[in-house]
Amino acid sequence: MKRRLKRSVRRTIAALLMVSALIVAAVPADYISAQEDGYEDEVYEEGFEDEWAVGADSVDYEKDGIVFHFTDGVLTGYDAQDGNTDGISELTIPDTYQKQTGTDLSGNAIFADVSVTGIANEACKDKTGLRGVRIPTSCTSIGDSAFEGCTQLANLDNLSNSALKSIGIGAFKDCESLGISLSFPNSLASLGRSAFENTAVSSVTIPNGQISQIAENTFSGCASLTNVTIGDSVSEINNSAFKDCTSLSSVKLPAGLLRIGDFAFQNCGLGSIELPQKLNSLGTSVFNECKKMGSVTFADGIGLTTIPEGTFHNCEGLTELIFPEKITEIHKEALKGCTGLKKVVLPEKLKKLELGTLEDSTELEMVTVPGKDTEIEDGNQFNVDSDSFTIQGNLQSPAYKYAIQHNFRFQTMDDEVEDDCFRVNSNGELTYVDLDRLLRISGKDIKIPEQVGGQEVKAILNLGDVFNGRSGFESIEIPATVTSVAADAFNGCSQLRRVSFASENTDIGANAFARTASDFTISGIISRQSKPFLYAMDNGIPFVHSGAGYFKVMRDETTGYNTLIDYDKHEPSLIIPTGIDAFGYSRDGASTASIFEGNTNLQSISMGDVVALKDHEFRGCTSLTQVQIPNTVTKLGIAPFIGCSKLASVDFDSGNGNFVCEDGVIYGLTGGTKTHLIEALGGAAGLTNFTIPSSVSTIEREAFAENQNINLVNFTDGVSVVPQDCFRDSSIVIVRLSSAVRRIDEGAFANSRVAELHIPKEVTYISDTAASGVVNTVVYGEYGTTAESFANKWNYEFRAEDNPGGTGSSSSTVSGNSSSSSNDSEKTSSTKKTSSTKKKTSSTKKKTSSTKKKTSSTKSSSTSSSSSSSSSSSTSVIVYNPGTTGNTTTGRAGSGGNAVVDSGDSGLGNDDKISGSIEGTTDNYVIKISQTDEAAEAFENALRAKYGNLDHLRYFPMDISLYDSTGTTKIENPEGVSVVLTIPLPEELKLYGGNNRAAAVANGQIEELGARFSSIDATPCITFTANHFSPYGLYVDVSNLSSGDMLDNSPKTGDPIHPKWFLVVGLMACSILLFMKRDSKPKNVKA
Repeated sequence: MKRRLKRSVRRTIAALLMVSALIVAAVPADYISAQEDGYEDEVYEEGFEDEWAVGADSVDYEKDGIVFHFTDGVLTGYDAQDGNTDGISELTIPDTYQKQTGTDLSGNAIFADVSVTGIANEACKDKTGLRGVRIPTSCTSIGDSAFEGCTQLANLDNLSNSALKSIGIGAFKDCESLGISLSFPNSLASLGRSAFENTAVSSVTIPNGQISQIAENTFSGCASLTNVTIGDSVSEINNSAFKDCTSLSSVKLPAGLLRIGDFAFQNCGLGSIELPQKLNSLGTSVFNECKKMGSVTFADGIGLTTIPEGTFHNCEGLTELIFPEKITEIHKEALKGCTGLKKVVLPEKLKKLELGTLEDSTELEMVTVPGKDTEIEDGNQFNVDSDSFTIQGNLQSPAYKYAIQHNFRFQTMDDEVEDDCFRVNSNGELTYVDLDRLLRISGKDIKIPEQVGGQEVKAILNLGDVFNGRSGFESIEIPATVTSVAADAFNGCSQLRRVSFASENTDIGANAFARTASDFTISGIISRQSKPFLYAMDNGIPFVHSGAGYFKVMRDETTGYNTLIDYDKHEPSLIIPTGIDAFGYSRDGASTASIFEGNTNLQSISMGDVVALKDHEFRGCTSLTQVQIPNTVTKLGIAPFIGCSKLASVDFDSGNGNFVCEDGVIYGLTGGTKTHLIEALGGAAGLTNFTIPSSVSTIEREAFAENQNINLVNFTDGVSVVPQDCFRDSSIVIVRLSSAVRRIDEGAFANSRVAELHIPKEVTYISDTAASGVVNTVVYGEYGTTAESFANKWNYEFRAEDNPGGTGSSSSTVSGNSSSSSNDSEKTSSTKKTSSTKKKTSSTKKKTSSTKKKTSSTKSSSTSSSSSSSSSSSTSVIVYNPGTTGNTTTGRAGSGGNAVVDSGDSGLGNDDKISGSIEGTTDNYVIKISQTDEAAEAFENALRAKYGNLDHLRYFPMDISLYDSTGTTKIENPEGVSVVLTIPLPEELKLYGGNNRAAAVANGQIEELGARFSSIDATPCITFTANHFSPYGLYVDVSNLSSGDMLDNSPKTGDPIHPKWFLVVGLMACSILLFMKRDSKPKNVKA
């Protein structure tokens, strides 16, 4: 009984131990692994900005004997470790400091690097022993009075290379030893008032970046400052900004400057100043006491309307002031003390010259008053010493009256010489001109007045030797009142170069402008009703349009056309005036190059009433998108729009019975029917598969030349000749000629991409140069015909087929650069290769071997709708990528299957781990992954747009594109096609595991992609889908790391065993021992 009880207890305990072992085994435990090769205790690389780990508490950080005090990345102060803080002369503020973020499983402290982003208010104020400071590269702000009163501070290191965005109020105020050249970084957006007041800075460069204003007193009292350059982003200079900068001799004001505040440059050493056009506000005394100021220049069209009090007070060096015309008010104290002024030109719109404005300018020689209504306040305005002092102005103006009343000399303005130099009779005929006097007053440019003594000038007579044969003048301006110029009126004026007419209705007599300068031109309005224009055309004189736009026209002596010979080549939109017949001049019957050829600025043109276009008129106008052709056009030259790659259509005016443009093709009309194919436009995207209309009987030369949209052309029965250069340099792939074709002329397919040429037996002539420069094409035709002879002669592959031309009813389609035909050439034709062709094929194979073409076998299956049987075919895909080897993976091509991936110059490595599939197409496309400068730049710019900078990012940019099955021609924007890619993580991003993100660049912005991670043969990989083909990339935001997805949880050699398993094994062993233990047998006791 006792034995049985003992055995029962033992088995119960054993059962409890086994149950306990199972429970412990079921408890989840953290994954642990063996130490990886290259493992370092520091998790993050040096300089890593771990902003998320920074707490709100302060940290003391010791470096080189200095204890820095930081709070959230901002320096709040410092002390010497030995207690002698005043003995610190050089302060090198570190870019980063370390802060404890936690402990590991062993209890060891874990530190993270924290970037120094700022210097706090008064952090280093009044540190009089400080001589040099290094600003951290990552520093974005320097607080108010941060270094104020550091009187020995002489050097600021790394300021221009920092990330500074703001410098606070008085940040370096009274640093009187700071004698450096200041250059701020482009990131600076705010410069506080008095920031460098009373320092010894020698020069200042403010970049064209984000800063928009210079605050009050920013550089006030900087007596050593000699020159200042201010970027165009600055629009405002505030009060006293450069006051008392007595050595400042040069300032370049920004073009975008709008306002200068009070006393901004008071008591500076400026020698000159240029005020920009956009300036519209001056404060008081802006240049007060600038005694060395020698000149002031106002930009043309400047917006200033007022010169305030004290603006140029005591500028003793000024000798001349020419005010802009828009100024309406000059304060009477504005020019006080300008004792050196000799010449002043007042603004035309000045309302009143107040008494005392120029009373200190005792050396004045001339004051010009151009305004006819400018009032001059009575009194002793001009306290001058010179007897030659002159007031210049308009007759019968207040200035004239003032001069007469005060006995000052008066000189009239140039445009008021009429009464003195011209004479007219009662009929308005100009009868006398004092030419010598006129030339002395007006120089080389003569302006005929509209009126003389109140009499309107209507006609210019032949005044004999007044003008005939005279020189000394170059231009004449004839007003709209003049209705006639007499014959020989200006005959023999050998230096006369220009005559302008304000009216279209001025009659011009014979030889009125004969024997003038060799470059003589007439200007006015171009139109078929303009009399000056018609006179110029009839006399072979160039005519310049005075209306909208610049156009120069001359009669073509060969064609008789009024021909445009020059125009504004920078103007994107041209409206040709009526009266111009054609473009481009020719001499002796030789046509010159078109004046429009190669103009990449031209975007649109409306042609007025032009009658003809020459051959290649707009060749190479790659930006041209809109063309309007009037119904007056009766002749279009050969391929007038060749090379216009964006031009998709041409607008012919209604009523034009000669031409029409349909679906990007220009046709010539006969009785309203399309009979001539003139040109297929280079920007017409719908021409990929094109059938020539049956009504067309003639194709003009070069009709498809250089067209990069055309892939397949079917000829119909109407066309008998493939003309010269018809498809030259085009992207044509397949040509199917009809049985009506008899000739193929010179260069018809020269240098094109034609791959299939179907030639019917009816073709009897093929030029030797018809396909010059074409390689690897296949000629289809019948044995014993011209087609076979042509193929044999030029070593092209020949494939026999019955009736290759047919009636033009066979249809073919081309997509991208691959083709399919309803007549399967593999099933309906037999292949014949001449011996020379075989030799060529053999040599091609050798070339393939030497250049290491990469070949993969792709399979596709097709099922007949009328049969349950299926068939499969095998296609060899060859990818040729010079300079790379072994960079192609292979698999099934087609919708949803594996695809050929070429990663030769991607820099990914582990090429055998790369795979991809293409969705949305059955074409055997090749996926290419590469690293290009363009992709890198686009990806970096997109990252900057999202994150601001790249400091906390690790990234790997790449270009992902689709190519045709040969791997040589890029497929642009295939609709509905997407690619699923699996690639290994680049070496530099493996560390971050599941923190990696896949992204594309769309419209300059980062487009995040969904991604999943896997491990292939212990290599971490990422899989994502590319829905469009553009720059892509992988990146990691190292300032926001998480544990991420573990890429490989499989045990490694040397992985430690979790402690729980020792407990499980122990419990199970004890349980088993208790179960197996046998009770000892009882000893027999003899009775």
